[in-house]
Amino acid sequence: MTSITRAALAALLLVACGGPSHPSQPTIEDLRRRAAERPQDPAAHYALAEGELLLRDGDPTRAADAIARAAELAPADLRLTFLAATERETHGELSASLEGYLEVIRRAVGSTDPLAPTLASIAAAEVESLDDAVPDYAARVAPALRPIHPSPGGI
Repeated sequence: MTSITRAALAALLLVACGGPSHPSQPTIEDLRRRAAERPQDPAAHYALAEGELLLRDGDPTRAADAIARAAELAPADLRLTFLAATERETHGELSASLEGYLEVIRRAVGSTDPLAPTLASIAAAEVESLDDAVPDYAARVAPALRPIHPSPGGI
């Protein structure tokens, strides 16, 4: 993931959350505790997944499990799809990351999430950045994006 994409993702997350709503930023331990106390709360598990991947004191090796749990609770969450693709890219699983970013673009077309156009735009940039890094790139990307071109929805 490029440093520009990381900066864009961080800015996006701040905007999406409306900025800090706590007197201080929760620590990863706070997020872990909240998720443990609220096992059925998708927001608590999304925050934990984000924290494990992006916070300085998070543990990126725990991010995939946190994302999977959050996705169980909120399977239609476009932001989780984006976070999962980012996590795969961070861990060098570029083929899986490509599929994840393509899924973000596909799902953004019909999404009501106000961040859908932004997530699709960042995902498109990430898809492009993987051009030389993923086998059979064109054979995978063209068919995935072809149906979107004539009817891109709100993206």
